[in-house]
Amino acid sequence: MAYLKICEQTLGSQAEKAKRQANAGDPGPLELLRAVQDKTSSEVDTAHHIGAVMTTEELISAYSIDGIFPVRVAPRFGIWQGYKMVIKKDGLESHLKDEKGNTIRKLRCIDDFKVNGVNAQTMLADKLFLPNLELPARIGAEFFNKMGNDAPELILGLDDLFAAYRRVPNADSKRFGIVGIYNLDSSSVDWHEVLGLPFGLASAPVIFNRLPAAICAIARVYCGVAVDAFFDDFICVDRADTPITEKKISQAERPANAPGPAARNGHWTRSHPS
Repeated sequence: MAYLKICEQTLGSQAEKAKRQANAGDPGPLELLRAVQDKTSSEVDTAHHIGAVMTTEELISAYSIDGIFPVRVAPRFGIWQGYKMVIKKDGLESHLKDEKGNTIRKLRCIDDFKVNGVNAQTMLADKLFLPNLELPARIGAEFFNKMGNDAPELILGLDDLFAAYRRVPNADSKRFGIVGIYNLDSSSVDWHEVLGLPFGLASAPVIFNRLPAAICAIARVYCGVAVDAFFDDFICVDRADTPITEKKISQAERPANAPGPAARNGHWTRSHPS
């Protein structure tokens, strides 16, 4: 219970500092807090595996067991990660803009399970085995070894799973999934239960990676697809002359986070804004 109050005070202090900075001519920190609040609200509205808002009193009432509050809450903060992109008809990407023609920044919300001590107490038995930049070259070399000068032109695609971490349920979300944000409108802390994997929990990458690892193994063995995954990004090398590839490439302008290949004629572009 003590840490709940500490977390609440910390979020409040950060908000007050951001307001002072805005009054002094630096609106950046306050804009970031507002963006985190809006992003969290949008996750609730679109049912991206995050529960409805709770006040501190509602949180304590709903999650206490026999008078004990067994939850280790985490503060949520945000970082800017470049700009949102869109894939054009030629397969290349450009900045996504709003109705005023301004480029749109992309925000990553992080649930800080490091500062609350949970990550330090987490033991991980699984190991991550991730591909490196040699993957496309090795696949291309294998094509050449098998077919020589008759080897076809290859296309490299990068497909992203939308809201990937949130799609994997957090089995212990009532203890390790409660996150708080500062609500600038009510001047209080809002609490949410993150039902999917929180981005910031040390065990989340390992747990999540079991899913793409299984998908890639099945695709390679049973479908003959040259694919591997870097967390939620699927790296796929395909023949450029296959009908399905040409059909996908010829699709009209595609949002950057939509599924589908994002490269053609030797160009490797990102199919999501990260």
